[in-house]
Amino acid sequence: MGAGSQRQPVGVGAYTGGEPSEKAPEDLAFPTWPEGTAPPPPRMRRTDFVVFALIVSALVITSTIILLDVAVPREYPQHVSLSLDAGNQWNAYACIPTWSAWGGPGSIEVSFSWTSPSPADLVMVPHDMILQDAAYNVTGTSGSSSYQATANPQYENNVDLEFVALSEPTMPAFVNISISFDVPGHVLAPPNTPVTC
Repeated sequence: MGAGSQRQPVGVGAYTGGEPSEKAPEDLAFPTWPEGTAPPPPRMRRTDFVVFALIVSALVITSTIILLDVAVPREYPQHVSLSLDAGNQWNAYACIPTWSAWGGPGSIEVSFSWTSPSPADLVMVPHDMILQDAAYNVTGTSGSSSYQATANPQYENNVDLEFVALSEPTMPAFVNISISFDVPGHVLAPPNTPVTC
């Protein structure tokens, strides 16, 4: 190589001796948007997405629990068994929890059936009325019926059904009575009620 000759730059990115460009490359320049338009929203990071999903899940679960606890109704079957004999003087009560004074249903459909080993006269009297006002009076060895137990909120919160066995012509050894009714509640908030009240 002669004394007057110059070395040429070699390799990728070799210095050429030229002045650096004052204009930034396209991929490093800030993007611009036409006037009157907004830039697109930033993309959600993975952690932001997980937090958002957890919040939405918590809200859905909470609202579902509240819905099942307060809004979705359900009937809860109740059962009462009574036995009339000489020990209770052929008289027993079944209390139907209508909760009329506490915003309850106020009225509940009650079904009952009874059996006796010998003929008896079975009477059902609601609201502590006298026997002449009986809602059910049947003579035999068995029977069944239903009654709409409706409380009067001025005088009672629940309804008492009184069952009495009378002689026909002599008292039987016993009279067994089976009473069924449904108490309204909610899926996650069942009624807190004993079978008798």
